[in-house]
Amino acid sequence: MTMKLKLFFTAFFLFSIHIQAQYSYARANDYPDIKNRPLIVEMIELDNKLIEKWEKKKSKAKSEKKASEYQDKIDKYTVFVTDYNNLIKKAVESHWNINPELIYKTTSEVKELMKKKSEEFTVLWYSETNSKRMDEYGFTYFPNFTVPTLNYSRIEKGRFKTDYCYFIHYTHNRNDKIKYSDFVLSLKLMKQHMDYIIENDKKKFSFHKYVMEQSVKNCSDFSGITAFIQEEAIYEKTNASELNNIFSGEIKSFSDEEISKAIEEGEDRIIGFFFPFSIVVGNMGPASVARIQYVRSFVDTKTGKIYTSMGGKMGQFFDPYFRENEFEKYDNCK
Repeated sequence: MTMKLKLFFTAFFLFSIHIQAQYSYARANDYPDIKNRPLIVEMIELDNKLIEKWEKKKSKAKSEKKASEYQDKIDKYTVFVTDYNNLIKKAVESHWNINPELIYKTTSEVKELMKKKSEEFTVLWYSETNSKRMDEYGFTYFPNFTVPTLNYSRIEKGRFKTDYCYFIHYTHNRNDKIKYSDFVLSLKLMKQHMDYIIENDKKKFSFHKYVMEQSVKNCSDFSGITAFIQEEAIYEKTNASELNNIFSGEIKSFSDEEISKAIEEGEDRIIGFFFPFSIVVGNMGPASVARIQYVRSFVDTKTGKIYTSMGGKMGQFFDPYFRENEFEKYDNCK
C-alpha cells in the first residue's frame, strides 16, 4: 500500500463513525420465547407513494435517458417486491422448522400489531440496512450502500431494537436480483448462529462475531481441501492458477448459477462468500463517504460449517474480493 493510500485510510478512520452495525439484542435466555411463538412472515407491500414520486420525476425528466432511469427503478422495485414475497414464503416453508406455526401478514398488518404492543408473535421481516435504517424498502440515505437484512424478532420489540438480524451474504458484489438460494443459506446460518448463542450463553453476539469464532475453530480443517469461488470474486490482480500455486488444496471457479444450485440442492461444496457486517460513514472535507465492511469466508453449503475469515488489514474490510496472500495463511491455521 502506498503512503498516499495509507494516509487516505488513516484520515477516513479518524473522521469516521459506525452508523449501522449488525446487532442482535436478544440474550440466550430470550430465544425459547422467540422460537415458541407463532411466526409472522411479513409480506412486503408496494409503496405507492414511492412509485408516484418516481413517476412524477420521470414525467419531468429533461432527457429520455433520465426518464428511462426512473422507469428502471420502478420496474426493479415492483419485481423485487413480488420476488421477495414468493421466495421467502417458499424458503421458510421448506427450511424453517423452529416456530410452531407460520402466518403471513402484510407490512400494514404487522405495523398495526406492533402499535398494539402484542406479545403473541415473532416476526420475520426484510429491511435494507443503511446509515439511517429506514423502515420501508427503497428509502436510503446512501442509495448505493445498503445491506439486505433479514430480521427475526418478538413483535413488541418494533423495528429498531431487533432481537436478531442477519446481513444477507454475497457471492460477489451487490446485484439487483435476490435469489431463492440467498434465503436458503441465510436461514440455515441464522439457525446455527442462534443455536450457538443459546449453547454458549452469548449476548449481543452478532453474526460477524460468530464467523470470527467459528473460523478459529475450523480454519485448520480448510487446508488441502477443494473450494469454489465465483470467478468475478477474485481480485483483478490475482488469478485462480496463482491461488493454486500457493494453497495446498485446490481452488476452482464456480458460476453464480452453480453456487445457487449447490445451495438449493444441499450439495457438499465449500464456497467463498462475503459477509457484510457494518456500514461506516466518514467525512472527507465537505463530502460524506460511506463504505460497507465485509469479512471473507468459506462455507460448506450442505452443513453450514464456516472455515475461514479474512479481512482486517487497512482498507481490506471494504473489499469483496479474494486475494492471493490470504491463501498463504490458510495452510498455517493453528
